Amino acid sequence: MGPTERQKEILRWFLTNPERIRQMRNNSGFFIIGGHMVVLKNGEEIEIIDFFRKEEFVNNLIVDGYSVRIKEESEQYREAIHFFKINTYDIPF
Repeated sequence: MGPTERQKEILRWFLTNPERIRQMRNNSGFFIIGGHMVVLKNGEEIEIIDFFRKEEFVNNLIVDGYSVRIKEESEQYREAIHFFKINTYDIPF
C-alpha cells in the first residue's frame, strides 16, 4: 500500500521546518529523535514517534522519495524515525 496524502503532507511539513529534523551524514536523509511532545491542531499532546505510528508511518513505507525506518530505543540511542533518500539509477537494460 502506498502513502496517503496526509503522510505526504506530514513529510513535507517536516522538510520545510528543518529545525525539527536532523540531517544524516552524506545527505542520505534525515531523522527525528523520540521523546519530544507535539501538540496537534485539536490540542492533543502526543509523543512524536507515537504520532508517526498513529499516522501509520511503518518500516519500509515509501513517501515522496524516502524510505521510512523506525529504530527502537537501545542502551546507546533513543527511539527515532529515519527517512532514507531513495536513489534512482539509470541502467542500460
